[in-house]
Amino acid sequence: MNRKIAVIRLMALALALGVGPVAYGQSAAEKFFGWLCEIDLPPFSADPDDTSIFTDESTLHCINNAPPEQMSISCTGTVPPETLAELGITKGTKQYRNIPCEINGVECGVLGDPLIATTSSLKIKSQNGQANLDCKFKP
Repeated sequence: MNRKIAVIRLMALALALGVGPVAYGQSAAEKFFGWLCEIDLPPFSADPDDTSIFTDESTLHCINNAPPEQMSISCTGTVPPETLAELGITKGTKQYRNIPCEINGVECGVLGDPLIATTSSLKIKSQNGQANLDCKFKP
């Protein structure tokens, strides 16, 4: 069974406003809010055309400032009702654990490729379509 990488593409809105990334080794702020976050939805296959939602209701938390960083992200978005029906999420809350998740660590002072989260979860509520994604990276 193919599993899709739940790719979390975090792009700082601050970059769009002209604020450059933090250089490696410099102190980074502890929390950043309002990043663009892409939440890929089930079935997590390798197909890049699978459904995802975008949100700026997100937080990136840099737990310390000395690389290698410990980081966590959380994103909240809304899955449209028709997508909930397509996914078969009609009652209660559906939870997915340890889904692949990438974290862009530039704002925490970590340059290079995105980091693969060591723990992750995605919860989707059938009642209102609220999707909560939490990912953590700990070296």
